[in-house]
Amino acid sequence: MIHTLDAKIVEELKELTLKIHVFYNNYMRSNLDYLLYKLYIMNNHSTLQERINTLISNTYNPTNQEYLFLIQECVHLKEFAATVFVYDHMLSNNITPSNEIYKCIEKLHSKTLPENKTINLPSSKRALQPRRRIHKIIKGYLYKDLYKNALVNVDNVKEYLNNNRSIASITDRIKLAKNISKNCNISFKDARYIVTHLKRTKFLCKFTNQNKITDFFSK
Repeated sequence: MIHTLDAKIVEELKELTLKIHVFYNNYMRSNLDYLLYKLYIMNNHSTLQERINTLISNTYNPTNQEYLFLIQECVHLKEFAATVFVYDHMLSNNITPSNEIYKCIEKLHSKTLPENKTINLPSSKRALQPRRRIHKIIKGYLYKDLYKNALVNVDNVKEYLNNNRSIASITDRIKLAKNISKNCNISFKDARYIVTHLKRTKFLCKFTNQNKITDFFSK
């Protein structure tokens, strides 16, 4: 009994040590990023507007680290629209935002945080307001793993819908997800992710379009 207890304590200490190590590394990394950001601001005498202008004119393509610094400054100044603009500029240059960038943007993920609008930006064709767009960005970031895990069952759901075309033609997403959850033995949340995926990939179109043609000839 004593040896078993000792072994258990050793395992708990190992686990605790690992947690402390991870926390320390994350803390040091966070502080290092902040110090690098402050040094960048001190050594760069141009204003945020001037640095944003270089992106607007496409005269300069920042590095990953410079994108991070730009977004850190936009977030620090609560410039929601400028944050979204820099984020979109990254995507347009085929640069995948890092976890640090998403965690930084997440600081603006709030319904009540005051928003500044001092940075001049080109007019955008996007319908979503910056605050709403940030909500979408962070929601996608936080749920991407859950979404990916849900797709493990997508082939079974497709087979079920192919065999039950009247169910597949349901246009109400919630009603369709509830049916899939019940009959495919998966959680409602996973069913909603799968329905979203099937909508995006146009899988469900063949069922709804077929109904429209049938309705036309039945009149």
